[in-house]
Amino acid sequence: MGEAGLSRPVRRPSTRSLVGGLCVAAILVITLLTRLHYLSAGSLNIDEGTYWLSLRAMQAGHPLYSSVYDSQPPAFLLLTEPNWALLGGSIAAARAVMVGWALVGVASGAVIGWRLAGFAAGISIAAILAVDPMMVQQSVILQADGPATALGLLAVAMATCALKDHREPARDVFALLAGAALVVGVLTKLLDAAVVPVVAVTLIGPRRWRRMWLLALAGGCVAGAALLLPYVASWSALWVQVVGMHLPDSSTVGAGIRLSFLGSWAHLELPEIILAALGVLLGWRNHPRLVATGLVWSGGALVAVAGTHPVLQHYMIAISPGLALLGGAALAQAAEWCGAGGYARWREAALVAVLVTVAAIVLAGSVENVQQLQVKPNPVQVASIEQLIPPGSQLFGDDQFNEALAGRQGPPYLIDTSLARLHNSGLTPAALENRISGDPALCGVLFATNRLTTVKGFQGWVGIHFPDRSDLPGGAVMYRRAGCA
Repeated sequence: MGEAGLSRPVRRPSTRSLVGGLCVAAILVITLLTRLHYLSAGSLNIDEGTYWLSLRAMQAGHPLYSSVYDSQPPAFLLLTEPNWALLGGSIAAARAVMVGWALVGVASGAVIGWRLAGFAAGISIAAILAVDPMMVQQSVILQADGPATALGLLAVAMATCALKDHREPARDVFALLAGAALVVGVLTKLLDAAVVPVVAVTLIGPRRWRRMWLLALAGGCVAGAALLLPYVASWSALWVQVVGMHLPDSSTVGAGIRLSFLGSWAHLELPEIILAALGVLLGWRNHPRLVATGLVWSGGALVAVAGTHPVLQHYMIAISPGLALLGGAALAQAAEWCGAGGYARWREAALVAVLVTVAAIVLAGSVENVQQLQVKPNPVQVASIEQLIPPGSQLFGDDQFNEALAGRQGPPYLIDTSLARLHNSGLTPAALENRISGDPALCGVLFATNRLTTVKGFQGWVGIHFPDRSDLPGGAVMYRRAGCA
């Protein structure tokens, strides 16, 4: 009995770690399997076609900012392009890269919870991140928000490792990696600036935390220099496209966060918000570090989103990790209560059963939300584009997804025809017409949505300079240069 009693503390942590690792692995597998259906789906967001064509332009040798207009910092497309090309260059390949980032985010959330509050918190946070509606959306949509969120989680995970590891060399390495991942995240999506105070708070500990800050700063400087120095010659263009596009001005002053916007987001994220509130109320005493980290993350993200104009719903994913951390604190506290006293195993089993059921319901709803976002391509319109625009010629239009499906490329600087780009970036109708008329490779102009028609007088000008008009299925109109065949 004595030997058994002495050996139990050695075996139990090992068994618990194994069980916890298997649980996180199962969550990662479920995350992957529930996303596969959407890899080859129709357009899930208007940005997808823009980024798809931008990746093709980069692959053809056109640099960002000076040639390819891009409203995001350089890391997003730079990190996406090699893997996208390796996987075949399709939209499915691009979305597979997004799913890969989602797996990084879920695993990083598990590390954060495990380091700050134990294995129950780690598993809980991983599960919440895997089923969260915003996280599910951005795990399959070709946008910068998903990768940036994953990098923010990775940075905080590295910071928790630097805080908790007892080996001094390892602590230094983790602090460097935390700073590097943080800066790469910010240079993927500027909203990741909200993670800066989270990493700073996480690194504060009883041992040499100022040194950890300096090491994180050094790692961030190295990563930032590697990503930004190649664009020194295009710095002014980068600033205008990336920063200027997202700052409030006279045209976007009313496009910030409103109560109706917050209400729509809260309705979508209601289970996560309730669980996060319980985390603050129940988890503060036993897991103060995890709760504090979640509060700093949620508050900073809300401020960052509020400072962005115009604000879009997918920006609210910046708050999801903070909610997940707070929810993890609530579930960790619940697991501790269930594990105390008599019938502990039965209570723990009941808690797990309830949580698995709720998680499955939330995941089903999240997947259904993605399904509702899908806009199926018009195959007849795609075939018409292939027929009317010769291979190798360029097409300027406002339905980039169908253009990419047809294998046609847009002018690199004019790939992005979002309303924000057309009306808030300084691209005047005269400048737009000048770029189009001066591009001999441009064969046609496609009006397939309501975006280009909002540019005053532009369609009339196109009709004069591109006189060969064709009406396409779905109400689209194609204008071509004379003799373009």
